Amino acid sequence: MAQAVEDGYAVGGPTLKYADPTMKLVIFDSHEADSEHLLEFAETAKTLMEGPCNTVVNTGGAILKPTAAGACYTLTFPTDENTDFHATINTMGVDNVAFFAEHGPTEFERDTHYLMSNGMTAQEMIDTTGGATLTGASAGLGPVEPGAETDAAEYNCKLLKNDSSQVKVCAQAFLIIQAHHDYCPHDTLTRYEEELFHEWEGKCFGCEIVRKYDPSLKKCPVIDCTDTTVAQLGYDHLKKECTAANFDYPFEWAGSFATDEDSYMWVSQAATDDATVASNKTYADDYMKIAAFVMTDSNLKSELFGLKDAADALMSSGSCPEITATCVPGVASCASAPRITPTTAGVCYTIKFPDSSASLVDFHATIATAGIDHVAFFTAHLPTEFERDSHYFVSMNMQTDIEDVKNLGAPAEHDHGRRLSAVGRNARRSPRRLASSGSCCNTATEQGAWKQVVSYHDECDHDQAP
Repeated sequence: MAQAVEDGYAVGGPTLKYADPTMKLVIFDSHEADSEHLLEFAETAKTLMEGPCNTVVNTGGAILKPTAAGACYTLTFPTDENTDFHATINTMGVDNVAFFAEHGPTEFERDTHYLMSNGMTAQEMIDTTGGATLTGASAGLGPVEPGAETDAAEYNCKLLKNDSSQVKVCAQAFLIIQAHHDYCPHDTLTRYEEELFHEWEGKCFGCEIVRKYDPSLKKCPVIDCTDTTVAQLGYDHLKKECTAANFDYPFEWAGSFATDEDSYMWVSQAATDDATVASNKTYADDYMKIAAFVMTDSNLKSELFGLKDAADALMSSGSCPEITATCVPGVASCASAPRITPTTAGVCYTIKFPDSSASLVDFHATIATAGIDHVAFFTAHLPTEFERDSHYFVSMNMQTDIEDVKNLGAPAEHDHGRRLSAVGRNARRSPRRLASSGSCCNTATEQGAWKQVVSYHDECDHDQAP
């Protein structure tokens, strides 16, 4: 099942649109519905999907009974966005089916789940997707949820090989980082490497390694990794008795963008419902700081991450002059729109949003990017909080949405506590700087609790520590 979904940024108001006109889908007969068997099909699925995939399935079509060898289909969605795509899959005698899709299937869900029981009416599919339970002849029918899921990141880290050397380069890189994380002192990795390790440890095969012996340290307590009760008690005691360090940053979001054109437009709108004003909309806040940087290398997430301290310095104590604009919604030309030119050192501004209580008024700013291939933004709020019917970063004619290549998510300020001084991107020996260092390990009980927690962290597998 696939559906056109609402395109909230379409000119003239929201319309329905398929996320893509087509989607390749590879299907296997699987012995089990678990992640291990799913990954066994990954390389074959990749080969089939990179091939011609000539079997086209239109709405109302049928997909043949899956086999262990797999088959690739090109689903072609209706040109009429008001028409849903549906195809019947023959699973007679097949206990488990493995799917590999070119897109996330939820990208094509409007009001109906992507995989449903056969023999249901359109309204029954909508109702059960929403949580309803059918009775009578349709009892037991409804959405079919996956027994296991994987994604391209997990496949890349566990199985992907370099074409020329046939080396699993992603797996190799992860094992190098893990070896340093587990064997070396805690501050050996940069803050980005530390976060990258924890981001990927659930998607990669790890290795078993003990921490390097340091004769200057006291022996850790003897622990049982299968019983984490002591670790949890130690953690609970520290949480109750200690004052946690404050690692907050003045921004909630950061993103990097490829900027091939000479200029783009930043758009903020009153998007928060407010029945007390005539326009029925207000801005999520009256002000928002924004910092803009030239990316010196590329759109690598590591460089974006490495700019956090510079953004922190600018937005916390740097010069952030106030800018504002009063722009007509949906009209690209706005005489009062300020101009923001990113620099390598970064520039910061405080946006004062216009009064939109009487009638809707937008904020626009021109982002000057002539000769700049990549830019990064740090904002005090999620920019999507200020989206009503326009994307926050668009082409100058407002016809094309520009999406971030990498982002630090929300909230972006959490980084495993490694907040560094501005001494260079991811400097390995740069000092840690805290907004507030907190207080802990001042009593023998606190010190003992900390030792227990560290023992579990260092001696047990990563998925054993609570």
